[in-house]
Amino acid sequence: MMTNLLELTNSSSIRAISYFLTCYFIPVNWENPTYVYVMGIVTSTLNALFVVPAFFGNVMVIAAIYRTPSLHSPSNFLICSLAATDFLTGVLCQPLHVVYKVAELSGDFDTFCKGRVAMEVIGWIVSAVSCVTLCMISIERYLALHFHLRYHDIISIPKLILPISISWVIFTLLSVSRFFNTNSSVFTMVNMSILVLSLLLTFWAYAKIYSIVRRHRRQIQSLQRASHLSGNQTEMNSLDFAKYQKSTTTMFLVLGLFLLCYIPFLCVQIASKMVGYTSSIKVAIQFSGTVAFMNASFNPVVYCLRIQHLRCACRKLIPFLKNREQANSLSLSQNAAHNDITNN
Repeated sequence: MMTNLLELTNSSSIRAISYFLTCYFIPVNWENPTYVYVMGIVTSTLNALFVVPAFFGNVMVIAAIYRTPSLHSPSNFLICSLAATDFLTGVLCQPLHVVYKVAELSGDFDTFCKGRVAMEVIGWIVSAVSCVTLCMISIERYLALHFHLRYHDIISIPKLILPISISWVIFTLLSVSRFFNTNSSVFTMVNMSILVLSLLLTFWAYAKIYSIVRRHRRQIQSLQRASHLSGNQTEMNSLDFAKYQKSTTTMFLVLGLFLLCYIPFLCVQIASKMVGYTSSIKVAIQFSGTVAFMNASFNPVVYCLRIQHLRCACRKLIPFLKNREQANSLSLSQNAAHNDITNN
């Protein structure tokens, strides 16, 4: 049965009924002062706008990696997995945010409850899997550097499918368990423990990488100063190391962007446990959650700016850019042929 609560115009009546409204495991605050109303419009607009880059950007990344055999590597598979979680954020979480906020502003409690519960469940799953995937990326980068001679024996795409699948199953079960457990503190403790462990492993891996990189850089400098070794071999080692260093820095930037977008949301969640779900906390959760969702639109930009081969593969998926590149290639070939004929 549809429930419309806009009829309750008296603020004290709305405050009183908030104590009786229940929406599964979701806290409800039906107070709607002006700043809450304005923030609802702002966050709904931002989420609606960022659906487009989150959808197309991550689809292009996934398609480019899938259709380009040279990009079929373990590191790119993890990027593809991360892009999949960002894609789900764009096509599910952000639209659901708009749905539940519009329903709340219009007083439709039933639609509000269903939309927010769906957003909470899916949002927690994709965010947690993203965090674990970033942890796996950091470990993969560390293993690529520490076991560079045996890297392909240790890390492969089939070996990565299992932990990625397990993380999806675990966080899906954890998120769904909230319907059957009235004590939300248990879910919060278990989920936060896994996420904190993932972040600690991530920082440990990057700290080890930084230590090895510094040592390796000093070795390269020593080789370059040594007159007994071949200059070409030293240059090749430097180029290989620079390529690895750039790819690792790229993923570290992705991690930093993830933390920058998600830490405010986690801080507000902690504050809500301490002071309750007040109107101010409600606004802070909405805005910080919107910023967290926007991370799904930022990551494809970082990939394309920092990874040249992926950028080229994405360009080939765009008909206009593909035709222009083909025309440029044809023009260069014709010019080269013309120069050969002229020289002969």
